[in-house]
Amino acid sequence: MLRARGGPGQAVKSVWQLYGAGAVGSQVLVGLPMLHRLAGRFGAALSVWPFEPVEAPVTLAEIYPAMIGPEVAGALAARPGQILDEVQMRLMAEAVLAAEEEGELDALLAAPCVPELAEEAWILGAVAPGRLRTLAGLSRTCR
Repeated sequence: MLRARGGPGQAVKSVWQLYGAGAVGSQVLVGLPMLHRLAGRFGAALSVWPFEPVEAPVTLAEIYPAMIGPEVAGALAARPGQILDEVQMRLMAEAVLAAEEEGELDALLAAPCVPELAEEAWILGAVAPGRLRTLAGLSRTCR
């Protein structure tokens, strides 16, 4: 299993862990059938990164909102009453959109060339969490 190093999310857990701190296995069990349905619906128009190249009109990539934790905390403090999950998703979406607009999305989609990725995949922005945090901090909708 791969582990991210440094900063928020430094101990990413296995996608198959069903019990204990950091377990995301139940989310994977729910997500895999949805991934299968999306692949059936979109066919060749859908790619799943990093298993497939980012060439299709629709690309799915795993995100890890804890990487932008300080920006989420700041947005929540600036406007109390917001829903944590909504702020995380909005900031992450805005960061990815900003990266695309600035021509930096390929850098966020970079992944090391290691055999373990064929089994465990990779997280969008894991190679540049600082840049992802900067882009998330530019949000106008959550502050």
